Amino acid sequence: MTESEAINHQVACPVCGAILIEGYVSWHYYCTSCKYERGFLTPEINAPEVHRKLDELKRIVGLKKTRIANAILLVEILRKFVHGEFPRLLDVGSGYGWFLDIAASHFNVTGLEPDEHVAGIAEMQGKSVIRGYFPSALQGHETFDVIVFNDVLEHIPNIPEALSACKERLNSEGFVLLCMPDSSGFLYNLSKRLHILKIRYPFYRLWQFGLPSPHVHYFNINNISELMRRHGFIICAKGHLPTALIEGVYDRIAFAGINNSLFRLLLWAMIVMSVPLLKFFPSDIFYAIFKRQ
Repeated sequence: MTESEAINHQVACPVCGAILIEGYVSWHYYCTSCKYERGFLTPEINAPEVHRKLDELKRIVGLKKTRIANAILLVEILRKFVHGEFPRLLDVGSGYGWFLDIAASHFNVTGLEPDEHVAGIAEMQGKSVIRGYFPSALQGHETFDVIVFNDVLEHIPNIPEALSACKERLNSEGFVLLCMPDSSGFLYNLSKRLHILKIRYPFYRLWQFGLPSPHVHYFNINNISELMRRHGFIICAKGHLPTALIEGVYDRIAFAGINNSLFRLLLWAMIVMSVPLLKFFPSDIFYAIFKRQ
């Protein structure tokens, strides 16, 4: 559903069914009952004009260290639940293939990536990647022991379709691993307070406004667990990951087309100074492992 459709129609919360109400901007809605949040932003993953705004090299440098560190932790947690000799793992939205690299030591891995440019980079590095969207790009007979959405599910507009497809594509004892931004996190809630004070950039940036694949959902552990339960999954494990690493912060700021170098430097300094303090506040990243019932 588009922003204009949301404005003119009542939109039900996918978790509890309550009617969403408009939030901080015209494209932002939220549920007063379960705290789910929806952003009516349109993905433009393969739109050339959107990609021209990005510095792909800076994106790789900015994300790689954090994503690999998180992948190591997630794979070790996943191994406590998924047994057998090289069970099949599908990484939806596998990006540059960093999670695939870590998981390949213990799983038979396949990536699925809709971004043609990013998928091409992963393929040139020898990664096993299917180009396209989940689940339509998969072969009719393919099933898996694990399906991973590592910073991905929050980007998929049609959540019910994705979760129904997970159940169809998993073996009878299969698992889903989710890792995503937490709406209860310190930085996200700080961005809301700053938005009220007319400092809007952090809120827009955390929704990835204007990027090829913006966030269209914000969950917390409680409402995502309820949503998964409604789709036939039970939770096995949950926890939080560190919000940020200092290394790569400047490149993460720079890749999204912020041309004002003074603003970039100021933002970088503020984040670097705050990173050591973030461990004392609620994390902005959670993970959860669900088993098919």
